[in-house]
Amino acid sequence: MKKTQETETFTRKMKAAPAKSAMRVPAAMPEGYRAPQIGLEPDTHLHVVEVLQQILADEIALYLKTRNFHWNVEGQMFFQLHKLFEMQYEQLDTIMDDTAERIRALGGYAAGSMNEFLKLTRIPEVSGAYHSDPENRMELLLLQDHELVIRALRTVVDACAEWGDAGTQDFATGIMEQHEKMAWMLRALVSRNC
Repeated sequence: MKKTQETETFTRKMKAAPAKSAMRVPAAMPEGYRAPQIGLEPDTHLHVVEVLQQILADEIALYLKTRNFHWNVEGQMFFQLHKLFEMQYEQLDTIMDDTAERIRALGGYAAGSMNEFLKLTRIPEVSGAYHSDPENRMELLLLQDHELVIRALRTVVDACAEWGDAGTQDFATGIMEQHEKMAWMLRALVSRNC
């Protein structure tokens, strides 16, 4: 009964965060699946893997948007933004890989198709033809996306504490700290150019 209440609490928290798609109910693992014997209940593995799948999708969407802006930035701030976006997409690349590996360490399989990522992500897309303008600056859009990911990660940290998964709790906290630093850099740019 306690796990059901925790799952409902987590689902409510995830739905309260701005999201493109609501938190999915964990899917059953394939027949014959055996959860790793690492001190977590099998249903906890399912919940944590599903949560990490959504984080992975957000990281990939944010990586692609940052790459897009790196390629297409123009204007007086070209050099500074081009370099900042490059630094950040390199960080996001590492976060994506670490997240997929965490999913595998917990016995899950990382999502691997754009179709899967688009269903799971909360990050809105922009086209490759996007041009920065005073109302929708690239750095402001990325800042908003990082803040969305930070809020989602805080919810994951809380849920993992409830579920007794200290490893994923610590992992999510580390990712959150990286996003907070990237957001801080973008926020400094946004406030300077207002």
